Amino acid sequence: EGIYYLRYNSKDNAGNIQDVASMTIKLDKTRPTTADDAPMGWKNSDVTISLTPNDALSGVADTLYCTDQTDTCTPTTSGTSVLVSTEGINYVRYYSVDNAGNQEAVNSATVQLDKTAPTITDDFVDDGVWVNRDQTATLTPNDATSGIDYVKYCEGSGCIPGTILDSPYQLTYTTDQDIIVRYQTTDVAGLTSTIGEYNVKLDKTKPITTDNAVTGWVNTDAVIILAPTDLLSGIDKTYYKLNEGEWIEGTSITLTETGEYVIEYYSV
Repeated sequence: EGIYYLRYNSKDNAGNIQDVASMTIKLDKTRPTTADDAPMGWKNSDVTISLTPNDALSGVADTLYCTDQTDTCTPTTSGTSVLVSTEGINYVRYYSVDNAGNQEAVNSATVQLDKTAPTITDDFVDDGVWVNRDQTATLTPNDATSGIDYVKYCEGSGCIPGTILDSPYQLTYTTDQDIIVRYQTTDVAGLTSTIGEYNVKLDKTKPITTDNAVTGWVNTDAVIILAPTDLLSGIDKTYYKLNEGEWIEGTSITLTETGEYVIEYYSV
């Protein structure tokens, strides 16, 4: 292979000698090669890849390419710059031809593109509602293209999720609390979801109710005040009854009739 120069002349029977003639022979039996700069892994914006053909002898005549998502297309488009903008797993198929007519075998480069942010939801049904039982929330991230990379959460109003939560993405609450839980997911392409949140209001501690009743007999009308206390969810209602009577809602009891009273009460 290479460039050859053939020099020749002829001599006839009379002794005449031809001037020296020259012929150039160019021989290239090697196919060209083409490289690409396709990025590795998932990307979240349009990708332009460059094809770099090379032929050390006759030189590159043309480079042809095509794109699809089945890795079966036939390269027909001439050029060395390829824009990939379709989400999913894309294939850029290409080859070059040199000036001697040698054709390279078809190459294939993979471009993974995900431009859609993932989503995440929760199944916490008692959002913002006081309850007195253990609670469990399951987060459900979704990304149909590159897939979920990780889920993060945090506790506190306005906080930025930073704690990794492993699959099956569950959070359990067993102690008294009133907190905001915020969460977010990121896909393999690096896109993040919007931040979701819910409010856990868990109060398993019973309220306390006290009274101001005096011990022993008194000789004037008595007003008994019931004082309920609950430091978390607060007091909803207080009930009392006198001497096995009916339960009555209230916190103030006035006794005017002479006698002995047994007062029972509770709060919720």
